[in-house]
Amino acid sequence: MPRKILATDQATFARLKKVRAEAIEHTKQARRLALERREIMLGLIAIGYSQADIARELGVTRQAIQKMLSLAPLPRTPAGEARKPAEMPDGPYGAHGTPHRRVIEVTMARSRRRIKGP
Repeated sequence: MPRKILATDQATFARLKKVRAEAIEHTKQARRLALERREIMLGLIAIGYSQADIARELGVTRQAIQKMLSLAPLPRTPAGEARKPAEMPDGPYGAHGTPHRRVIEVTMARSRRRIKGP
């Protein structure tokens, strides 16, 4: 049989419930911000910045950037619904091309310029 909560402890339990609700909201906000951070980083990478460039600007290591990109939570889908497949952008490679191919080519070209010079 569950123990009855004493009147003197009601305030403590009310505070516990409030703190729990705040912690849950904080976690939700952290997930939203991690997603936004990931989208911003992917956007920078898509226009030609490297993970090292982003890391230098933020004052962290490239490995930290890799971790942020890999650990950012994916958007949740409602229970019972299947996750939609990622849409392939139209571009120079067509609708079935590799979506990151252009980013890879830009990054490789930038690396070659650094090695050979302008």
